Amino acid sequence: MFERFTDEARTALVHAQSEAVALKHRRIGGGHLLLGLAQGGHGLAASTLASLGLDYEAARTEVARLGGRKSRTFRNYRRFASETKQALEDSLYASLHREHNFIGTEHMLLGLLHKENVASQVLLNLEIHPAHVIQRVHRTLDDLSKHTRKHGQDQLPYSN
Repeated sequence: MFERFTDEARTALVHAQSEAVALKHRRIGGGHLLLGLAQGGHGLAASTLASLGLDYEAARTEVARLGGRKSRTFRNYRRFASETKQALEDSLYASLHREHNFIGTEHMLLGLLHKENVASQVLLNLEIHPAHVIQRVHRTLDDLSKHTRKHGQDQLPYSN
């Protein structure tokens, strides 16, 4: 499945794992994935979250507060929590639904917010409604689709 992921999407996963390690959490949860998507600053997910006013440090504080069990080991590898596995699976469905042959950060964000989890709770605690994030991503993807039909793939106004 990871072969479909864009470079930005893979980078977001690396950032998510780094956050889980830094926060000493046992698993890479939905909150860590949210941080990974927001941290890179590149891709549709990061720009969408920033445009809706997500403050990275405030989100990180919430993930630390809501996060899972602490790890007692010092290894730098963490497994995905079940909610994260589900979010990644849902990101594939989000990509296929839009007839894309790749999984970008936008699909990961849609997959992550498809169901209630730590990430959606973090957003709500920061007064960003997950439904608004989903709407903004879909609107941007629709705009990109229209732009691509009109101007071609090489003239995209956004990068991912």
